[in-house]
Amino acid sequence: MLTEAIAADACEQRAESDESNQTDAHGDAVVWDDGRGPDVVCECCGSGWAIDQSRLDAPVSDDDLSDALDAEGESDETERELTLAERWPTATAAASVGESTTKTRIRNRVEEELKHCDEMPSVASMLGRNMIDPKYAEFVESVMRGEDNSEPESFRRASLDSEWHLEAIVDRDGEEHAPNGGGVDMAPLKLPVQRILDETRLQHSLGRGEMWRCSKCNFGTYSKRAMARDLVNHGIDNPKHAEHALRVEDYYEHNRECMQYPADRLNCE
Repeated sequence: MLTEAIAADACEQRAESDESNQTDAHGDAVVWDDGRGPDVVCECCGSGWAIDQSRLDAPVSDDDLSDALDAEGESDETERELTLAERWPTATAAASVGESTTKTRIRNRVEEELKHCDEMPSVASMLGRNMIDPKYAEFVESVMRGEDNSEPESFRRASLDSEWHLEAIVDRDGEEHAPNGGGVDMAPLKLPVQRILDETRLQHSLGRGEMWRCSKCNFGTYSKRAMARDLVNHGIDNPKHAEHALRVEDYYEHNRECMQYPADRLNCE
């Protein structure tokens, strides 16, 4: 057990190191290992330390698999990622925000690399420079295009036990209040980076030969999200002020209206 704990600790440290080519944290990816008896182990280090042994079922034998294929035939259903509700069938409600810690580390590496690139590198080059596992090539490509697919997901199932609604709120002194009177007022919140993305020229896609450039620090990038973060890091969270600091380098001098400052931005075709 001590040997496995040491291996697991070393695995975790490799995942956290920028100099390592390991991007999965210990236990993020697991495999079945019956070499020492049935066991679920980390795919990176082979240790079962601190890994939930119920995460995988025992592999199906060749005979069982053959019988199942003969009985069911080939399935026409395309593979798809399970929704949050399907992954948690016993939960009454759940929500997921953001992306995994592994993808966040990769995103930070790619965006930092792009800050120092005058031209957009290839995906293969980006993987090699930052020692990123090739299985994340598609994700790296989306980051390089400035995409962010970490959409929040949530669900709430209706209660089957009873249906009720709030009729009144009674305080400790016995005074009754209407449900819609007082309480906490909810207002929509838009974070600074998202506001800059939605309300400046960053809402448009770059054309051929165009590049975002910050007039404050001369940082250039093809990623609109990286550009928005750079502006916010300068303390610029107002879209009007961000427009003053945002430049669009136009190598081919297309002079598209949607990329010109100031003000009345037109729809970009």
